[in-house]
Amino acid sequence: MSDLLLIIHILAAAAWIGGGLLNGFVAPRISRSGVEGAALAWARVAAQAGTSYFNPAGLLTALSGDRTGHGERDV
Repeated sequence: MSDLLLIIHILAAAAWIGGGLLNGFVAPRISRSGVEGAALAWARVAAQAGTSYFNPAGLLTALSGDRTGHGERDV
C-alpha cells in the first residue's frame, strides 16, 4: 500500500508542478502577443484550472504525501 501511495504522490506532484510551470511559461507569452482579449481569456482559463485542476492535484499530493510519510520503509 505504501508503494502505491508513493506512486500516487509522485504523479500528483508532477501534475501539480507541471501545470504551474506551463502556466508560468504561457501566461507571459500571451500577454506579450498583442492579441486583444487573449490575456483575459487565458486568465479565465487559469482561474477555472485553479479550482478544477490545481486544487485537486494539490490536495491529492498533500494527502498521499502525508500518508506516505507515516509508513516505515526499508531502505
